[in-house]
Amino acid sequence: AFNYALSQGASAPMWWLDIEPANSWSANTSLNDQVIQAAVDFLGGWGITVGVYSTKSWWAAIAGSGFAPDLAGQGVFPNWVPGAADAAAARDYYCTQAKYAFGGGTVWLAQYPSGGYDGNYACPP
Repeated sequence: AFNYALSQGASAPMWWLDIEPANSWSANTSLNDQVIQAAVDFLGGWGITVGVYSTKSWWAAIAGSGFAPDLAGQGVFPNWVPGAADAAAARDYYCTQAKYAFGGGTVWLAQYPSGGYDGNYACPP
């Protein structure tokens, strides 16, 4: 995907990794951790900030609840979490770090349904 984006002239300072059960993952979370870490390392090597789209329970099932990627100087690990019923729930509940953050990260975006599409609330720092 990265090489294709470059070949099309696209660039972005941040990429989101999609860590959810709809994708193919090993039953061995340590193998999944290696894949996630490799993606973080690769993108980080290009100076790209890496975030993850997932939930705390998906992350635990795929990466293991104790896995936090080595960010090699990135400093923050942005989390983008789905599941809020509406914008108010995204703002009032899903930005709660202790309840929804995972992998040593911080919730940056909370997703909710909006007019047949996905809306996203940007959580305050």
